[in-house]
Amino acid sequence: MFWLMSFVTVALAGGMSYLSYYQSMNLTTGDSDSVVKGYYLLRDFEEQLTIARDKSDDEEKLQKNIRYLATSMASYGTKKASEVNSEEGQITLNRYYNSIKQLGMNASTQTKNLFGNQELVDSFLADIKKVQVYEKETFGYYKVNESAFKEEK
Repeated sequence: MFWLMSFVTVALAGGMSYLSYYQSMNLTTGDSDSVVKGYYLLRDFEEQLTIARDKSDDEEKLQKNIRYLATSMASYGTKKASEVNSEEGQITLNRYYNSIKQLGMNASTQTKNLFGNQELVDSFLADIKKVQVYEKETFGYYKVNESAFKEEK
Protein backbone atom coordinates (compact mmCIF):
# COMPACT_ATOMS: atom_id res chain seq x y z
CA MET A 1 0.00 0.00 0.00
CA PHE A 2 2.86 2.36 0.88
CA TRP A 3 4.47 1.79 -2.53
CA LEU A 4 1.20 2.39 -4.31
CA MET A 5 0.63 5.66 -2.46
CA SER A 6 4.25 6.67 -3.08
CA PHE A 7 3.85 5.96 -6.78
CA VAL A 8 0.60 7.94 -6.97
CA THR A 9 2.18 10.86 -5.11
CA VAL A 10 5.23 10.87 -7.38
CA ALA A 11 3.03 10.58 -10.47
CA LEU A 12 0.81 13.49 -9.39
CA ALA A 13 3.80 15.62 -8.43
CA GLY A 14 5.41 14.80 -11.76
CA GLY A 15 2.22 15.67 -13.62
CA MET A 16 1.88 18.96 -11.80
CA SER A 17 5.55 19.75 -12.37
CA TYR A 18 5.20 18.96 -16.05
CA LEU A 19 2.11 21.16 -16.32
CA SER A 20 3.91 24.01 -14.62
CA TYR A 21 7.01 23.59 -16.78
CA TYR A 22 5.01 23.23 -19.98
CA GLN A 23 3.03 26.40 -19.37
CA SER A 24 5.99 28.41 -18.15
CA MET A 25 7.68 27.72 -21.47
CA ASN A 26 4.81 29.40 -23.25
CA LEU A 27 3.37 31.94 -20.81
CA THR A 28 4.85 34.13 -18.12
CA THR A 29 4.21 32.87 -14.61
CA GLY A 30 1.62 35.58 -13.99
CA ASP A 31 -0.23 34.87 -17.21
CA SER A 32 0.00 31.15 -16.61
CA ASP A 33 -1.54 31.56 -13.15
CA SER A 34 -4.30 33.76 -14.57
CA VAL A 35 -5.12 31.28 -17.33
CA VAL A 36 -5.25 28.37 -14.86
CA LYS A 37 -7.43 30.33 -12.44
CA GLY A 38 -9.71 31.48 -15.28
CA TYR A 39 -10.16 27.90 -16.45
CA TYR A 40 -11.33 26.74 -13.04
CA LEU A 41 -13.42 29.85 -12.36
CA LEU A 42 -15.41 29.26 -15.54
CA ARG A 43 -16.04 25.59 -14.73
CA ASP A 44 -16.97 26.33 -11.12
CA PHE A 45 -19.29 29.14 -12.22
CA GLU A 46 -20.93 26.85 -14.77
CA GLU A 47 -21.44 24.18 -12.10
CA GLN A 48 -22.95 26.66 -9.62
CA LEU A 49 -25.29 28.01 -12.30
CA THR A 50 -26.56 24.53 -13.08
CA ILE A 51 -27.18 23.89 -9.39
CA ALA A 52 -29.01 27.23 -9.09
CA ARG A 53 -31.14 26.50 -12.15
CA ASP A 54 -32.11 23.09 -10.77
CA LYS A 55 -32.59 24.43 -7.22
CA SER A 56 -30.50 21.52 -5.96
CA ASP A 57 -28.85 23.37 -3.06
CA ASP A 58 -29.55 26.13 -0.54
CA GLU A 59 -30.38 29.43 -2.28
CA GLU A 60 -28.37 31.61 0.11
CA LYS A 61 -25.31 29.36 -0.19
CA LEU A 62 -25.54 29.42 -3.99
CA GLN A 63 -25.87 33.20 -4.08
CA LYS A 64 -22.78 33.50 -1.93
CA ASN A 65 -20.81 31.07 -4.14
CA ILE A 66 -21.93 32.76 -7.35
CA ARG A 67 -21.17 36.22 -5.95
CA TYR A 68 -17.65 35.09 -5.02
CA LEU A 69 -17.06 33.56 -8.45
CA ALA A 70 -18.53 36.59 -10.24
CA THR A 71 -16.33 38.97 -8.25
CA SER A 72 -13.28 36.84 -8.95
CA MET A 73 -14.05 36.86 -12.67
CA ALA A 74 -14.76 40.60 -12.68
CA SER A 75 -11.29 41.14 -11.22
CA TYR A 76 -9.87 40.01 -14.56
CA GLY A 77 -10.44 43.61 -15.64
CA THR A 78 -7.18 44.44 -13.88
CA LYS A 79 -5.22 41.80 -15.77
CA LYS A 80 -3.16 42.63 -18.81
CA ALA A 81 -1.06 40.18 -20.78
CA SER A 82 2.64 40.45 -20.14
CA GLU A 83 4.57 42.54 -22.61
CA VAL A 84 7.04 39.66 -22.84
CA ASN A 85 4.46 37.92 -25.02
CA SER A 86 4.24 38.59 -28.72
CA GLU A 87 1.75 41.23 -29.83
CA GLU A 88 -0.59 38.55 -31.14
CA GLY A 89 -0.25 36.65 -27.87
CA GLN A 90 -1.06 39.78 -25.88
CA ILE A 91 -4.16 40.41 -27.97
CA THR A 92 -5.31 36.81 -27.54
CA LEU A 93 -4.77 36.85 -23.77
CA ASN A 94 -6.31 40.29 -23.27
CA ARG A 95 -9.40 39.25 -25.22
CA TYR A 96 -9.72 36.19 -22.98
CA TYR A 97 -9.21 38.23 -19.80
CA ASN A 98 -11.74 40.82 -20.93
CA SER A 99 -14.37 38.20 -21.74
CA ILE A 100 -14.00 36.69 -18.25
CA LYS A 101 -14.25 40.18 -16.73
CA GLN A 102 -17.44 40.98 -18.66
CA LEU A 103 -19.04 37.69 -17.65
CA GLY A 104 -18.17 38.33 -14.00
CA MET A 105 -19.48 41.89 -14.07
CA ASN A 106 -22.76 40.78 -15.65
CA ALA A 107 -23.16 37.92 -13.21
CA SER A 108 -22.43 40.07 -10.17
CA THR A 109 -25.53 42.15 -10.91
CA GLN A 110 -27.74 39.06 -11.20
CA THR A 111 -26.74 36.84 -8.26
CA LYS A 112 -30.14 37.20 -6.57
CA ASN A 113 -32.06 36.45 -9.77
CA LEU A 114 -30.45 33.15 -10.77
CA PHE A 115 -32.01 30.67 -8.36
CA GLY A 116 -34.57 28.64 -10.28
CA ASN A 117 -34.49 31.04 -13.24
CA GLN A 118 -33.82 28.71 -16.16
CA GLU A 119 -33.94 31.42 -18.83
CA LEU A 120 -31.38 33.63 -17.08
CA VAL A 121 -29.12 30.70 -16.20
CA ASP A 122 -29.26 29.43 -19.79
CA SER A 123 -28.26 32.89 -20.97
CA PHE A 124 -25.21 32.83 -18.69
CA LEU A 125 -24.36 29.29 -19.77
CA ALA A 126 -24.37 30.51 -23.38
CA ASP A 127 -22.08 33.39 -22.34
CA ILE A 128 -19.70 30.89 -20.75
CA LYS A 129 -19.53 29.02 -24.05
CA LYS A 130 -18.56 32.29 -25.77
CA VAL A 131 -15.78 32.89 -23.23
CA GLN A 132 -14.61 29.32 -23.78
CA VAL A 133 -14.13 30.14 -27.47
CA TYR A 134 -11.56 32.77 -26.43
CA GLU A 135 -10.15 30.30 -23.94
CA LYS A 136 -9.72 27.74 -26.70
CA GLU A 137 -7.95 30.33 -28.89
CA THR A 138 -5.63 31.19 -26.00
CA PHE A 139 -4.91 27.52 -25.29
CA GLY A 140 -4.23 26.90 -28.96
CA TYR A 141 -1.93 29.88 -29.33
CA TYR A 142 0.11 29.01 -26.24
CA LYS A 143 -0.17 25.25 -26.71
CA VAL A 144 -1.75 24.78 -23.29
CA ASN A 145 -2.62 21.17 -22.58
CA GLU A 146 -6.25 21.37 -21.47
CA SER A 147 -6.44 17.66 -20.69
CA ALA A 148 -3.94 18.26 -17.85
CA PHE A 149 -6.48 20.61 -16.23
CA LYS A 150 -9.23 18.02 -16.51
CA GLU A 151 -7.02 15.39 -14.85
CA GLU A 152 -6.26 17.72 -11.92
CA LYS A 153 -9.92 18.38 -11.12
